[in-house]
Amino acid sequence: MARIIQAAAAQMGPIAKSETRKDTVRRLIAMMREAKGRGAELVVFTELALTTFFPRWMIEDEAELDGYFETEMPGPDTMALFDEARRLSVGFYLGFVITQQCEALEEVLLRVSEIAEAAIVLENRLTRETVRVPLT
Repeated sequence: MARIIQAAAAQMGPIAKSETRKDTVRRLIAMMREAKGRGAELVVFTELALTTFFPRWMIEDEAELDGYFETEMPGPDTMALFDEARRLSVGFYLGFVITQQCEALEEVLLRVSEIAEAAIVLENRLTRETVRVPLT
């Protein structure tokens, strides 16, 4: 039997280069709440949803460039998004970039499934690997 899921596309507009992840996560949470209020069970955020679209600049400072990559997921700045998804019982798709030092995506999948208990899709834009956690 097919299950119909109400999905919401969350296009949030530009993220300023000076905007922090915490600021951006607050914006994502606000959109998630609005989507839930409109009946969404799944919220689809954009690629590079946590940072400015940094590939548009030539960044030669390696430390600055590294700052756009996630080293863990969820991390200290993104945990609030996962907590809110669980509280609202909403799944979400989140595009971001990840460092090679980050835990293996299989371990991320395990942690996300324990934390969010919802449909979560995490996509590594560099390697095109995708992790999916189905709705329960």
